[in-house]
Amino acid sequence: MQDYLQQISTNPYGYDIRNTLLATTVQGDRAAKNIAHQLDKVSGQQKFDVAIIIRGGGARLDLSAFDEYVLGKAIANCQIPVITGIGHDVDETVADQVAHTDLKTPTAVADFIIHQNLSFEASVEQMTLRIKNMGQMLLNQTSLDIRNLQQKISFLASRKWQGAERNVVLIEQSLSNQLRNYLQRQQAILNEKEQRLQTFDLNAIWEKGFALVTKDGKKVNSVELLEPSDHLNIVLKDGLLDVIINNVKEKGDG
Repeated sequence: MQDYLQQISTNPYGYDIRNTLLATTVQGDRAAKNIAHQLDKVSGQQKFDVAIIIRGGGARLDLSAFDEYVLGKAIANCQIPVITGIGHDVDETVADQVAHTDLKTPTAVADFIIHQNLSFEASVEQMTLRIKNMGQMLLNQTSLDIRNLQQKISFLASRKWQGAERNVVLIEQSLSNQLRNYLQRQQAILNEKEQRLQTFDLNAIWEKGFALVTKDGKKVNSVELLEPSDHLNIVLKDGLLDVIINNVKEKGDG
């Protein structure tokens, strides 16, 4: 247990990973039933993302509780993923075989949890960069289209001037009006695209004071989806908050 907690608390990325410790016997006649009972208690609670069963190494006989049917059934029926880290590298139990993810040691479990968070953070950063790049490509293409149109209009205006000098003033005014109207429309389109790009820029959203609220990995956009004691993850521009709801009020409740 200490190896796991040490690895989590000293992770190099500064992740604040919350753990709720449920003490139970891990060897002896009642060990399997005790562990299964604790799993049943957390199975229906949405504030937990994962259940972790860890135990340091020992004699193979000391790990017999993890081969019992009652524990294997509890793991298989658990409504949240169960990760095991039991014994040393050479040990494998029934609990390992039915778990969502089985790892060899408590330290390996801690490393897995840390790297899952790292992978999520990297995917968010990659998505943000992709949105910015796509927006820049759209702006560049629109600017190129405008320049090409300006050249075309200039060429047409020159031909009109050479062929009909008497109407050059009227033509120039007409082209100027058309160009101004077109540029205004294009500017409006650019502004709209820029605004849309900003709405997808997570940093811009966070700078406005907004936050990304999730429950069990799903976005939350209404209090109707929440109940007291629910566990929320709130992502701000500079960190992650884990929140437990004390009270839920809808608009107009006072």
